[in-house]
Amino acid sequence: MAKEIYIAGSKYDYVTGGYEETVDPDPDNFDVVLPEKETISDDAQVLFKRDGVNVFSGIAEKKILGFGESGEEMKLSGRSSIIRLIPRVTGREVYEVEPADIVKSLLQPSKDIATTGWIATASVNNADAPKAIDRNYSTWWSTTPYNQETGQWIKVNLGSIKKICRVVVRHTPEKYARNWKIETSTNDVDWTERASKTNYNARFIDKTFSQDGVGIDAQYVRIYITAPYATDWDVEEIWVYEPDGNIAIEPHPTDLNEYGSPIKVRFDYENRLNALARLAKIIDWEFWVDGDDKLHFKQQRGQTRSITFSSGNNARIISREIDRSKIRKKVILLGRGEGINQLIVTRTAGGYVTGDPEIAVAEKDMIDTTAMQKRGDAILADLQNPVERIALEVLDIASGLAFEVGDTVTVTDTHTGLSGTYRIHVVRRRWGGD
Repeated sequence: MAKEIYIAGSKYDYVTGGYEETVDPDPDNFDVVLPEKETISDDAQVLFKRDGVNVFSGIAEKKILGFGESGEEMKLSGRSSIIRLIPRVTGREVYEVEPADIVKSLLQPSKDIATTGWIATASVNNADAPKAIDRNYSTWWSTTPYNQETGQWIKVNLGSIKKICRVVVRHTPEKYARNWKIETSTNDVDWTERASKTNYNARFIDKTFSQDGVGIDAQYVRIYITAPYATDWDVEEIWVYEPDGNIAIEPHPTDLNEYGSPIKVRFDYENRLNALARLAKIIDWEFWVDGDDKLHFKQQRGQTRSITFSSGNNARIISREIDRSKIRKKVILLGRGEGINQLIVTRTAGGYVTGDPEIAVAEKDMIDTTAMQKRGDAILADLQNPVERIALEVLDIASGLAFEVGDTVTVTDTHTGLSGTYRIHVVRRRWGGD
């Protein structure tokens, strides 16, 4: 049951004492100072009321005051904490998954189907199959004493035909399916493959295979081993999801390709669009929407233009600026956690010596050192060389509006020493009489 905290009047329902509202509550977030020790736990469900009317429902995120901050003495004596209330977008726990799969699950709103009436069966140890749908992580179905073999399966009967869009499978650590496919059926006879993987290396399977807001018909969902592997196979839980609204932005179908390896990222307090943008930043993929309102999550924006700009020919002004002020030879990436518990990854450029310029970057959503290393390398690649800015004033035919952000063009100029291909970063257009 959610804890109730009353605003503009009285008390919380489980402890007496005053409070101080530091920010007016709104639908997004606000802070409240609670003066009593341990009045509320981090990640607790809470409900705020003003004059008896619900004004906010969400998750508590405890913010501990740091040294030098206002209220430090209260923090040290354990008499005060600041509670920040922020709506949680998703309650799913953190797990490894392909970035492309994260994109699909974020794009297609969904909700898990209640297990009432479900029946689980399996090709091995059938009596234990119901443990994979009991919502208890301390029990699971296993192929023990057998290793993973082609043809092993575990199957869920949803009780009736449902509209589904997504399947999530949680394994025990290390004993997860390496080669598998997910199939669905309406009659337990004719099966359709919805997703598959070879040499998979993550504890979780998370596959969204329908993104039309409607879903596909299925009564049976089966996870099937397609090749042997030298360890047994454990399944803690299986979730099946139905669409919960239409897709927010239509993805370009060619962009949702695999990344190469699963990563761990947590998005507790982000809306879907911001989470996609954060993910694109972390894995260094492009993120943009074209004129047809299709989302491009990986595909590079723009195209290579078969044109060469040169001064005195088709370019009126060519300028070149080189900015070395932002060069960094070392990146310190700060991930999840605080103090001694904070994940920290350091990446250095070749030839780095103590005293070279460095930068610390906070990426609080990141909880996996492998992914943090890739992100650190991407940041370092951008910062270890000077920033080069090139500006051209050219004639762009109005009827074609030929040049767009992301396009690659060739520029040559003897005065500035330019000779090569460059990508357009900004386009500013003006219209005149000539």
